[in-house]
Amino acid sequence: MKNTLKAICAFLLSAALLLPLTGCWDSRELDTLGIVMGIGLDSADEPGKREVTLQFAHVGTGQSGSSPSSGTAKSSSSGASYFNITENGSDFPNALHVLLHSLGRKTNFTHCQAVLIGEEYAKGGVRDALDFFSRYSEPRMDIYLFVVRGNAGKALDFHSSFEAIPSTEIAELIEEPVGSVDKIPISLEDFLEALLSETTAAVLPCLVLKELNGNTGISVDGCAVFTDDRLVGIIPPGEIAGLQWIRGKVKTSNLTVPMGEGNTNIMIMAENAKFRPELRSDGGVNMKVKITADGFLISQSSSADYSNPDNARRLTDAAAQEIHRAVLKTFSAAQSLDADIFGLGEEVRRRYPKEWESMENNWDAIFRSAKIETEITVKMEDVGMITDPILPDKE
Repeated sequence: MKNTLKAICAFLLSAALLLPLTGCWDSRELDTLGIVMGIGLDSADEPGKREVTLQFAHVGTGQSGSSPSSGTAKSSSSGASYFNITENGSDFPNALHVLLHSLGRKTNFTHCQAVLIGEEYAKGGVRDALDFFSRYSEPRMDIYLFVVRGNAGKALDFHSSFEAIPSTEIAELIEEPVGSVDKIPISLEDFLEALLSETTAAVLPCLVLKELNGNTGISVDGCAVFTDDRLVGIIPPGEIAGLQWIRGKVKTSNLTVPMGEGNTNIMIMAENAKFRPELRSDGGVNMKVKITADGFLISQSSSADYSNPDNARRLTDAAAQEIHRAVLKTFSAAQSLDADIFGLGEEVRRRYPKEWESMENNWDAIFRSAKIETEITVKMEDVGMITDPILPDKE
């Protein structure tokens, strides 16, 4: 009996040890897959056609490997870690089908870093692409979306400085933590949520190609605004920062505050914001915003001693005014586009459901006449390792 029990235990132990050595029944070698890293959507030169560009990673050596010869256009410099293929079709799903059918291998979208939408494509509506991304299980919902001021396919072939694959660098560009008040990272999930709202206008960060030291670089340049699924306008970078302040999304940002004869720079390290609507007697709406921000002094070209409480108070008051001006700029820009990018209408619907019934069909006009009030508090936690200016004014 004991020998039988020992034999059974030995068999079970052997089986358990063999389990980690087994593979997945449907697994495929990486070098047999087309790993999609980025997607570009454009309006084709032929009227009514859509153009799709897929950026693939060279798998294995990271350099060698032949690029598929299919597609109306392709790019892959010698030794590059990626290659791009472009195809046209009647709409996004059709163009994608034509491209994938011609590859001769299975594609994988789970590592896709970014979806770039050309400006002309966005003006015509992005419903066909969003429907695909919502139904297909491979593209992640946290993938970043962008609008390109120009051709999205070309933007996928810019000279990347830090990463081997442009799509990866584009994703990192929007995630840059410091000084990111003008950069608004929007995922596929965020974008779909805004589009499904009855009143909130969706936004996406804009990219622009620029010549830099003889190479083509790329940078974030403002914010694209969508009504339904169509691009209706672009808010320039100098006017979009207020959206992040109102949303309470500012994590780290350098705030430059004019102080007398020079500037003082405060690094904002934490921010909290909330807003509530208030109905007016004339049928309009006021948006009351409360913002609190904490930061520390990082540099100054003025001669003020901010270890002095009065000077410190004047600095934080001036910083609050800078945030106030940024909020007003963004609010005005959104009103000029009849685009409630803040979710004010959703808050009115939630807080005043009865009154909302008579406001819903006229919300664009109500938002256009809305007024904003701010209550902003900035706290300076530290002035650094020195208290006086490093070069105080001479007497």
